[in-house]
Amino acid sequence: MKHLTAAVLSALFVLVGCGGGTNGSQQASQANVASSPAAQKFTLSDNEEKLLRDLLDNDIETFFAEGDTMLGEFLPRYTPDEISKDFEQNEVRALSKYKDKYFGVVGKVADIQAGLNDEPFIVLRTSNQFNLNAPHAGFDKDNMQKVADLSKGDTVRLFCIGNGEVAGTPLIGCIFPDEFKATFTDNVLTNIRDGSLRLAKDARPSENMAAVMLVYVKATSEYTDNFKPCAPNYETKCLNQSSIGIPKERFAAKAREYGFREFAERISSSASEPK
Repeated sequence: MKHLTAAVLSALFVLVGCGGGTNGSQQASQANVASSPAAQKFTLSDNEEKLLRDLLDNDIETFFAEGDTMLGEFLPRYTPDEISKDFEQNEVRALSKYKDKYFGVVGKVADIQAGLNDEPFIVLRTSNQFNLNAPHAGFDKDNMQKVADLSKGDTVRLFCIGNGEVAGTPLIGCIFPDEFKATFTDNVLTNIRDGSLRLAKDARPSENMAAVMLVYVKATSEYTDNFKPCAPNYETKCLNQSSIGIPKERFAAKAREYGFREFAERISSSASEPK
């Protein structure tokens, strides 16, 4: 169902210029992409939450598969080479870019070791002949078995935070995609219920995604009368296809209703552009 994710969210990619992946994230970090609405809490129907969970599940899977995604507009994704070269060229600038920042990493395992207190970590492979200054990805002991199941040369997909460096070696703390998916989805839903929705360069990825997903699922639900065409079973595939044919202006109207004026203007502008 991954191919449906891009289709159903296509109306919303105008948020950051139809970009994706790392480039899209960099664009998003350079400008406020929308105003934040007045704080208000939202509830989701069972069908709306079911659709949101499915969309997030597919979007996160595609993000770690290095495809273009909505998440990629708000969360950067780096290779071990990028991280290593940044620290090699200018440690101060690299610390500013990575330390205490969240990002995705896709790379291969060069080595697997146990650090202080036997906490596991892996050395990620770089193109450097001797793998100098290769990023060290650390994990808590809850991930011990997952790290133990890895072998040198395996491809790993990780969600990480920069922890600084030691003697030029980048240190990052990481979790695996399944843990990230569960935590991130819960955070998005919590943000919606608590009204923590912002579309801005300094917003958390879960806040940005909460705003985009709320606009999408609410507009789709309203347009289809709570997904009436999918009754009585409300299968996920049908819910996912419900947005096909919905005028972009309906999404723009919902964004405007929730106070995301710039977001609404971008959607409206894209709707009027010649194809």
